[in-house]
Amino acid sequence: MLDQHRSRSATLKDLSAQGVDDEHEGNSGSSRAGPPRRIALPITRVSPAYARTARKALVAQVDDQMRTSSIEALASAWARIAEEAGFPADYEGTASPEAHQASEVIQAWIRERIVATDDMRLFSLLHLLGQASLRMEQVLWPEDYERIAREIEEALRDADDPNAR
Repeated sequence: MLDQHRSRSATLKDLSAQGVDDEHEGNSGSSRAGPPRRIALPITRVSPAYARTARKALVAQVDDQMRTSSIEALASAWARIAEEAGFPADYEGTASPEAHQASEVIQAWIRERIVATDDMRLFSLLHLLGQASLRMEQVLWPEDYERIAREIEEALRDADDPNAR
């Protein structure tokens, strides 16, 4: 029905361009002489509920297209960034030194961008990449991670101990 409504609107616009008004008669824009001509178009009255539904459907369709194009733009940008940073093309979520290193490089680029432009839109992405990188470190180098965690805990205890000063 929405397509019928669109084609009717397009037909009326075409007719208006030819000099035929909405009442389907007249020869006002034509250079042709003679009596006014009548054009019979099927006119269907649309209920307000249908009009609202059609409007919502059109808005949803536009939103989907915009969302899809935004996701496609993000995917394209990520592919370029990942390639430049040396992120493994076959990465499927398994921690690897190469993926970790590429993640660190991308985080550095994002930090530089945030500092240079004061554009905080990338801050949440930086946070997500930082968490992913930390998790990779835990998996790749568990002994180092445990040692660092112990050292941090000891340093915090010492800092909180009033007798340590």
